[in-house]
Amino acid sequence: MKNLNLRSSNFINYIFGKYVSREEQLALDLEGKEREIEGDWQKYIMNYGNLHEKHGIAEWVLWQKDMPKHVLNEQESLLIPNWLNLDEKETISISSTPDGFNSQMDTILEVKCTMTNKSCKEEFDFRWLPQIFGQQMITNMFFQGEELPYQIKKTHLINFGEKHTKIYEIPTNEKFTHYLIELLEEYSHALLSEEESQINKLDEKVKELKWDRNKAVSLVYESVVN
Repeated sequence: MKNLNLRSSNFINYIFGKYVSREEQLALDLEGKEREIEGDWQKYIMNYGNLHEKHGIAEWVLWQKDMPKHVLNEQESLLIPNWLNLDEKETISISSTPDGFNSQMDTILEVKCTMTNKSCKEEFDFRWLPQIFGQQMITNMFFQGEELPYQIKKTHLINFGEKHTKIYEIPTNEKFTHYLIELLEEYSHALLSEEESQINKLDEKVKELKWDRNKAVSLVYESVVN
């Protein structure tokens, strides 16, 4: 029986095949395998991010004067089982583990650490958007089932560098969310299907979304350490 889980951190592969093709990602998921981290440099970058995530959260606290929830060792994994509501034994779940929330539980905190010259990226990296909007979507779906439901309105993306940090605000975006859902549904059905036609769809060029992505993101905070 298949009961597979799609994580928001991999949404960029599920819908765009950015780092591995959608077909290759499908094969990994069907075998229950993770894409291997290649080389010492990639491992170093991952460890660097884990080390400095707390510093990115601290930068946000200094800016907002707010004590966040569910950060660091208290992060919560949010799971939506059988997200397609299939009346079948084989199902797909989707999940996300945000880096934290503000105290009002209406803003997700996500930290991305960069290490080039100990600085953040010069510009916002739009490759982050599938994960960001995926986190928002999953979190709101999860909260709908809670006794005290919350509503996520935006994400604060903290791009931390030891000498230069930027924080971007990304409000929820209905247009991109519907686009994301459509492509995730396509990927999910391919996972569950043994039909060649369903699987071959993943090899086709993904349709483009017509929208102004620059208006979806705004820089709201910046700090420089001399």
